[in-house]
Amino acid sequence: EQEQQKQQFQATAQGHQSSSNLFGQQQQQQLQLPRGEVLLIGGDLAYPNPSRDTYEQRLFVPFQEAMPPPPHYHPGRLCVHKPDLPPAFGLQETLAASRSGPVGLSPRSSRYASVAALRGYTGPNVFAIPGNHDWIDGLETFIKHIMHKGWLGGWLMPQEKSYFALRLPAGWWVFGLDLALVGDIDMCQYRYFANVVERRLGPADNVIIITHEPTWLLEWFWASSSSSNLRQLVRGHLRGRARVHLAGDLHFYMRHSYTSNKQQQQQQQGQPVADESGGQATAAAYA
Repeated sequence: EQEQQKQQFQATAQGHQSSSNLFGQQQQQQLQLPRGEVLLIGGDLAYPNPSRDTYEQRLFVPFQEAMPPPPHYHPGRLCVHKPDLPPAFGLQETLAASRSGPVGLSPRSSRYASVAALRGYTGPNVFAIPGNHDWIDGLETFIKHIMHKGWLGGWLMPQEKSYFALRLPAGWWVFGLDLALVGDIDMCQYRYFANVVERRLGPADNVIIITHEPTWLLEWFWASSSSSNLRQLVRGHLRGRARVHLAGDLHFYMRHSYTSNKQQQQQQQGQPVADESGGQATAAAYA
């Protein structure tokens, strides 16, 4: 019976994939791409200030209108053990069994059950990092509504910290970093990401870094150097494997790509410069 309920839950989650694309319904000739498995949010989740009302009305309600959460989800309930999946996935039974086990059982013994349940889930996930506006209240609202709630609409929220590392296909990773209000990662994050690099990354793996603020641009503009921990992580532990750095905050679009000294000289002389992809090189690169 549990397996049947699990299959029904998965089918419901997958069913929203075809119904969420209105263009595909209206124009049959238009290409309809599959829904993304992971949604990443880069900070400032509810503008201009974090509160229960702004998070509910400007974040949760729009996502719930786009795709509703599963029936077992209760909007007022905090989630202590993630992922917040239905009983059919067996996570609650495993946790109950661990609590009745021998005295001295590690609190992290439920981690294996959580990972197994998450691997059995095939619906969409969402991960988020906080921005400077999310830090106005000391991250209190973000902690309660993101780190201790299980769903954002129909997207599962498995993360338990304000930062994360995700392994993608084809040897790629995503590092979502929390710069707080100081423009840099703290030592807890530094140790976390350094351990991921040393223990989990393959020799040919590459990393996409996501921060709320474009640290490389702000440091250039203000002639300052505030992100020393992040810089050491990128230049030391990653050693050239941080291929892309995505950021927001400044409310406009800008793209930076690497140029060599020779290319910079050609630009100064007014000569066209082609990058390795065949396009036009645009600006100096981060790191």
